[in-house]
Amino acid sequence: MVGCQACCIREETWRPVSPVLPVSLADFGCVPVRGVVGVGIEFGQWLNGDGFRDYEHALLYAGYYTTTPNVDPRWLEGSGPGHYVMEAQLAGARMRRLAYGPIDYPGARWSSGHIRLSPSERQAILHSAIELLGTPYSGLDYGALAAHRLKLHPLDYALKARIESDKHLICSQMVDLAYNRGLVHLFRDGRWPGYVTPLDLAKLTFEETRLRPGRSLP
Repeated sequence: MVGCQACCIREETWRPVSPVLPVSLADFGCVPVRGVVGVGIEFGQWLNGDGFRDYEHALLYAGYYTTTPNVDPRWLEGSGPGHYVMEAQLAGARMRRLAYGPIDYPGARWSSGHIRLSPSERQAILHSAIELLGTPYSGLDYGALAAHRLKLHPLDYALKARIESDKHLICSQMVDLAYNRGLVHLFRDGRWPGYVTPLDLAKLTFEETRLRPGRSLP
């Protein structure tokens, strides 16, 4: 199954996102992915009822560091001062240094201004995400998400256990789990924990009003 790697950004779909707001610690971003990987993820999201839309990868802004972040070097890409993000990758969840500021991330839609967080919530989400670094990736989770929606599996509880598991995460699951462990719940629609795609997160940034988690988000 394909994975969602931020290194595969689909450059031809770059577009300005309005309004442009500063990106703050623990905001999440949704970005397009190019090539076969992006098409595969779009197909998985289509099976989950999301349709064919951009935003096939999700990541979390870890902030600006004046020196190399003090995390396990096995899960760190890049070094020195700069802006860092955390994301699920095929080789496991990583913290990655950006070559630019988050506002300049190609094609990104950020949750900035849409999901309002307190300083303590941001710190809790960041800490939770750091604890998830190194978590293995599993593209099979896309299949589990689709099987649950289409009711293809006779043992739905087995799918629930797989989707809820924190032993393997796709990118959107990592973001959602970090928020949940930080006691911020992005979805209040009764869905299973972990039942979230990158486009589900992106849809939260389409909301025009500024919402606090805890209300029912679309």
